[in-house]
Amino acid sequence: MNCIKNLWNIMGNIYISVYLILFIIIDLSIGYFFIKNYPNIFSKINDIGLINWINTYGLSYIGYTFWFFLFLILLFLFSINMFICTTQKVNQILTSNYYKNRLTRLSPHIMHYAVIFILCGFLVNYLFSDTKTVILIPNKKIKVFNDLSLSLKNLHIRYYMGNRLSFLDKKALSCRAKIKIQSPKKTVYKSISINSPGVYWIYTLHLRDFSPKTKFAMSSKKYILLTVKKDYGIYIYLSGTLIFIFGLFIYVMI
Repeated sequence: MNCIKNLWNIMGNIYISVYLILFIIIDLSIGYFFIKNYPNIFSKINDIGLINWINTYGLSYIGYTFWFFLFLILLFLFSINMFICTTQKVNQILTSNYYKNRLTRLSPHIMHYAVIFILCGFLVNYLFSDTKTVILIPNKKIKVFNDLSLSLKNLHIRYYMGNRLSFLDKKALSCRAKIKIQSPKKTVYKSISINSPGVYWIYTLHLRDFSPKTKFAMSSKKYILLTVKKDYGIYIYLSGTLIFIFGLFIYVMI
């Protein structure tokens, strides 16, 4: 029992937090170099999931990915450290008569708990989510998962039609696709773009590519390349985001 208590006190030390943050910054600085120079190794994490990536790219290219494994360890230790430090401070605020406005004092610690929620959500996402990439053409239904079918109902592409930038003449600037989502529960429509994914239940839809890229391109057919992720952690990190906003609201307004 004393060993657990001593370990709890050690991991709740504020100096441990400072050292962990410093090591994470150094590690990510090293990681930035490898991600920038070897993007093909790390871009596959979102496509195949963390476990499959570790068993393939991660271990096969350990000379390039060692920093990532160290980052996971440091992030795990930092999460534990944040939870213990926050819990100690919350317990002190709730049990002491020194603090008059306890809610305002608790607001930063609410945000700390929210960050832990968000990290747990992303961990569940990378560990257990299933990802599939499909090509959708107008009005053709494709079954993605056992309980989900998708079809492209509308594709709106905005082209450059000005005169000042000749190299962009009639080339695509942006794209917005309307997707019909069918499941045993109901049928819904989602409008998505490159930087605006769609969310339905535990699924997220990400637009990766589209065609035609040039207006009046006779040989190009309309289609979109879509990544569909069955994200089991989505409501965990969304809940964390709401908790963070709540803590921030208390901190600013009260």
